[in-house]
Amino acid sequence: MGLTRAQRDELDRRVQAIDWTDEARAFGSPQRQELADWMLRSGMVEEEIRKSFRNPAQAERMLEYTQPRMVEKVTGVPIVSNPAQWNTGNILDPQPDWSFCGWVRHTTYAISHRNARRVLHPSVKDTTSYETMGEDEDDARTVFDRADTRPLTPTVPNLFDAHPGLWVLRPDPPQATMMRGQVARYGTGIVPELIYGTVLDNPQYRQMEPGDVAALLLTPLPKSQAQVAVALTPPAYRRLMAAWVPGQLTVPRAMDGRAIRRELDMLPGGDIRAWRVLGTVVARLVV
Repeated sequence: MGLTRAQRDELDRRVQAIDWTDEARAFGSPQRQELADWMLRSGMVEEEIRKSFRNPAQAERMLEYTQPRMVEKVTGVPIVSNPAQWNTGNILDPQPDWSFCGWVRHTTYAISHRNARRVLHPSVKDTTSYETMGEDEDDARTVFDRADTRPLTPTVPNLFDAHPGLWVLRPDPPQATMMRGQVARYGTGIVPELIYGTVLDNPQYRQMEPGDVAALLLTPLPKSQAQVAVALTPPAYRRLMAAWVPGQLTVPRAMDGRAIRRELDMLPGGDIRAWRVLGTVVARLVV
């Protein structure tokens, strides 16, 4: 979890290499969306939260509160708060020779500590040890940890950097449940066989470990990330993501099928393109 000093330095260099034109600085710009993506994939927000809140249940609650607000501050796109009440001076303002990683860690600390007393309350119980990983609906660390099956954790730290242009089309809830059962029984090596020749298959998966493919397709999205997924989705697809993402959660919820069909009928490029866009956003958040 988190980055080494060398990895933080490298991320800072990538941020500084962006041409921060007026268009790039505009709220909701692709550059800001990319920064939010890098921030979430780096694990820095979670690392800072878990350093400050040692009680696992409290850390989860503070992460659920803080993470979408950090995305708001990077992108300038509202997720959980009222933009009419924003202090725009607190939105990310890239500067020359400025540390993005330092800003993320400092801002995470400030938001979480400023609001901890209000967000946390005595009913947040201490769960310092989990007897069964995967029971809690916000526990995304294990997809299926049964019968000696290892957690679906990517073997490559950053799959999307290692495989440029990678897209992911994720299975619907019934199919995902079936596939997780197969993984529990036979291991992750069964996944390429299960998807071969279907719309879920991607030629790039031939260059990847089966465990990585399984992680991309089957790792559920924590409830705390649902609104973040909507915010990181390209604008044309956000309403579709909002209707579809409940089915991708650790404990899937009912999806609005009529809203999904309505949004698909309005989008260019067909259903397959839309599902690839949405699946890739979710996969970037969970691996």
